[in-house]
Amino acid sequence: MSLVEMRIEGIDDLKESFSGVARAMQTRILKRAVEEAAQIVVTPLFYATPVAARTTSGMRFPPGQTQASTTYKIKSYRRSGAIVAVIGHRHPQGTPARWIEKGTRPRFTGAGAARGWIRPKPFFQPVWERMKGTALDAIRNRIADELDKYNARENKKFSKFLAEAL
Repeated sequence: MSLVEMRIEGIDDLKESFSGVARAMQTRILKRAVEEAAQIVVTPLFYATPVAARTTSGMRFPPGQTQASTTYKIKSYRRSGAIVAVIGHRHPQGTPARWIEKGTRPRFTGAGAARGWIRPKPFFQPVWERMKGTALDAIRNRIADELDKYNARENKKFSKFLAEAL
């Protein structure tokens, strides 16, 4: 899968807004936000992934197999609290995606005969450049919505507690 890193500015504000929120709830909120952003990127990536124009007898994967392997995976790290979305193509059907994106160097047989090479035809990077702003906005909006819902629930619980105490 392709590796693209995104840093969110204003992380100190995010940490401050998460103060008082349980760690499990923070993880749940961040996972939902990152998953929503990943879905925003995966859809255009699916349509941008090249499909082989024809089938040859030596093809390892039939046409459309690489495109069909477009997916994402959400990973959370307990110690650091980081939530990561890995976006790309599943192995083994997605293997050609990396070759198409980055290209290959010229290949030769042991006897020195040329076996060809693949020119790079980037499709992931343009999609990422086009969609990263939208994905970042989705993360911000989802976190804000989830925190509003959390605060509304906590205020309701607190009001109920006060009503019972009095």
